[in-house]
Amino acid sequence: MPTYDYRCPDCGKKFDKFVPIAQRDDVACPECGAKPVTRLMTGGGIMRSGGGASNSGFGNSSGCGSGGFS
Repeated sequence: MPTYDYRCPDCGKKFDKFVPIAQRDDVACPECGAKPVTRLMTGGGIMRSGGGASNSGFGNSSGCGSGGFS
């Protein structure tokens, strides 16, 4: 279940809630009980997997710290 960020249009309280996707639009304000609340857009974390470019330096000999020492 994802966590969503919300703002209450009545009292202005900002809060987050851990809810199933199907119930993300059926949330009440924990402060005043108002419903519906506004779901906020957030910049949530992005995870990548697979063969994209990486600058982490892991898995290649040209990464930081390799220094050419044996």
